[in-house]
Amino acid sequence: GTPREHFLLAECYMRLAMHEDALAEVEIVLAAQPAHIEARLEKANLLYLLHRLIDARDCLLSDAKISGCPARCAQQLRSHGSGAFSERFRDS
Repeated sequence: GTPREHFLLAECYMRLAMHEDALAEVEIVLAAQPAHIEARLEKANLLYLLHRLIDARDCLLSDAKISGCPARCAQQLRSHGSGAFSERFRDS
């Protein structure tokens, strides 16, 4: 399928709480279109939902180089995060 079809499938999987499957579809999108901003943000979101917090942080920080939107998301995580993730995020 096209990257758009894979992204839409990822969105469906996410709504069904099938986060591993959604992440796999997002990875397919990013393999075809590395600068796909929505897919990059969704990847960070899915990593967060999968409790892969450091990976989510790293994803957002690397995306800050591509667009201001992920940087704003990273700032929101810094200001609203809690627990070990929030502390670890601030340390970077």
